[in-house]
Amino acid sequence: MTGAAVIDCLVIGGGPAGLTATIYLARYRRTVLVTDGGKSRAALIPKSHNYPGFKWIAGPELLARLREQAQMYGAVIHDREVDSLRREAPGIFVADCEAGRTRVRSVVLATGLIDNTPEIIGMSDPLAGGLIRYCPICDGYEATDKRIGVLGPVGEAGKKALFLRTYSRDVWLFATDVTPVASELKNQLRMQACA
Repeated sequence: MTGAAVIDCLVIGGGPAGLTATIYLARYRRTVLVTDGGKSRAALIPKSHNYPGFKWIAGPELLARLREQAQMYGAVIHDREVDSLRREAPGIFVADCEAGRTRVRSVVLATGLIDNTPEIIGMSDPLAGGLIRYCPICDGYEATDKRIGVLGPVGEAGKKALFLRTYSRDVWLFATDVTPVASELKNQLRMQACA
């Protein structure tokens, strides 16, 4: 990482949010280091239709363009994960990774989330082709008036299924558990099933 020097900001996460923050910080003439474990959900997107300024763009291309722009303004990007982060003193944080220690004045946590991928034979091909998607907010519009299946734990998947009814009346919920469902969610699912 950087050794003894104190940099202005460490951005943990090299997805669209982290890289957008990095671009602005670098343009504010701050020294910025991005650590990226290479697990951005955006890398799985075959075509994104909801990123401002693009009619569509593949996730890997979007990430590459954001990285290039951040580096153009002087940001440094390291392809590694932070192992630990702690406050050393008022206004100073210390981040450790296998490459060393970095002292920073501020930290932006843009780690995103990691999807729990169910083990389904042949899942990688539909995922690559965009048939299986993870984010109803990002991808719901593209499924307008199509048959949609939502797979996952009933509490989480049920909420996503309800949201996706905004786009299609043909939404199926495939629960992967038998956990009791909160009565409010159960009632909402019943009402939508009858609608």
